[in-house]
Amino acid sequence: KMEDALGFYELALRNVKNKGYIRIERGRALTMQGLLPRAIEEFRLASVDLKKLEADKDEDVVFYNSSALVEHSIGVLYARIGQVDSAKAALGRAITEDLSYFAAHLELGRIALAEKDTTTAISELGLAAELATDEPWVHYLHGSTLLNAGQHAEAVAALKKAIALEPLHAESHFALAQALEKGGDRPGALAEFNRFLEIAPRRDQQRR
Repeated sequence: KMEDALGFYELALRNVKNKGYIRIERGRALTMQGLLPRAIEEFRLASVDLKKLEADKDEDVVFYNSSALVEHSIGVLYARIGQVDSAKAALGRAITEDLSYFAAHLELGRIALAEKDTTTAISELGLAAELATDEPWVHYLHGSTLLNAGQHAEAVAALKKAIALEPLHAESHFALAQALEKGGDRPGALAEFNRFLEIAPRRDQQRR
């Protein structure tokens, strides 16, 4: 039971010196129970403990836990409870901890989309795409955001990258077809619409 797990984690915290890893696991368990404010506090304490461990020159780090990942988790949870400013601050800290951590840029892009801030969304998703060179979903989201913003040529490039990484993602073909059509390439659009129809599930509402 999850309650038992939380109890065992609490017991473990009393008996270990380096508590960061235990706090991360406890934060995840609290998240699974929907206890988000408590989970945020647990992740915050984990971040403090991890920084103490990193600063301890006499301590051997056997298992490395990313501070960027912890701050990202805090940011996602703050966003879920509607505290957007706190979410942005945590995600900013995640980027400061690890400049290559694309997931924080991705989450900032999603927050910007929810706020209808297209300029920031395109910027953050573009940074995520530059860092996540082999993640098709990131390139698809970047491309579809560019498409919705009317930046058709840029959308085509991003969506072609997504398709090169994952050729069977039907939504990427559908978005690329739209970008090509709006950019004046009707033959290219027709080919992509046909490709979408070949691979999209029968239940896909866009097949009509």
